[in-house]
Amino acid sequence: MPGYSPSSGVGSTVDSSEIEDGAIVNADVNASAAIAMSKLAALTASEIVISDGSGFMVSGAVATYPSLTELTYVKGVTSALQTQIDAKEGTLTNSAGLLAALSDETGTGSAVFATSPTLVTPVLGTPASGNLSNCTAAGAAQVGVVELATIAETDTGTDAGRVLTPDGLAGSVHGERIVEIVCFAPTTDCATGDDTAHFHVPSTLNGYNLVEVHAECITAGTTGTMDIQIANDTQAADMLSTKLTIDTGETGSDTAATPAVIDAAEDVQSIKSLLSLSLKIIFGAAGLGFGAHLFVMGAKGLAVALGVSSLM
Repeated sequence: MPGYSPSSGVGSTVDSSEIEDGAIVNADVNASAAIAMSKLAALTASEIVISDGSGFMVSGAVATYPSLTELTYVKGVTSALQTQIDAKEGTLTNSAGLLAALSDETGTGSAVFATSPTLVTPVLGTPASGNLSNCTAAGAAQVGVVELATIAETDTGTDAGRVLTPDGLAGSVHGERIVEIVCFAPTTDCATGDDTAHFHVPSTLNGYNLVEVHAECITAGTTGTMDIQIANDTQAADMLSTKLTIDTGETGSDTAATPAVIDAAEDVQSIKSLLSLSLKIIFGAAGLGFGAHLFVMGAKGLAVALGVSSLM
């Protein structure tokens, strides 16, 4: 019998050693043999089976081929994946497609990107930050962005494109209040003495600070200086740490060699305070007529001046 090399007598069991290699071919195996897979050489567990270059079954390494878990992802797919992807991508090429694909959008219209977008009637809520310098400026009949005027611009008073703040108005010349107190008639000699003249602080000047003082004689005196003190009688305190002076031959304190200095600790005035003007020293040859100006500024300060007084 070809391929058979008996090693024992007739009727004995044939083992693999007695069958020559290649003697049994596929046609010799009965279809009902039901050979168990366990009889074949074991492959790598949990990997798909592929045929190698020689046509033999081998395990497909997961580093190159899909794992069993990955194969379950396509379970139930009813058409080509690429066809489905292409169809879905086609719906996302415009804003309408994106809007249809989203479920938590707000608003309508076109998609917006970071650089130079055009927004139509957006509701911005409360932004955390922003720069509105390029937005439409406000005008007489135009709602828009406004710039706050500085005190200098408020003083000038010609700018039509900025807005005032209460603080800016109070600190400008338009927030000044001026009080002039006449101590002696124009033809009367000036004389020393306390409480030469008084000024009662009204409610409209409550909290104002004294910021400037000035004194004026109608006719100049000579020899020495005329020294003036301004006091808050209600507080029993002098308001000038350096007295207001008019030098010899001068009619006003604005040319004094030693300017007056307002005491910062005593410059705030309260409603119903009583201020007094006192001539501490006069010229050897007294000048004629004397007045004082008190200057106060907004809620920032009160200024008292002799001769001409200004409240700012």
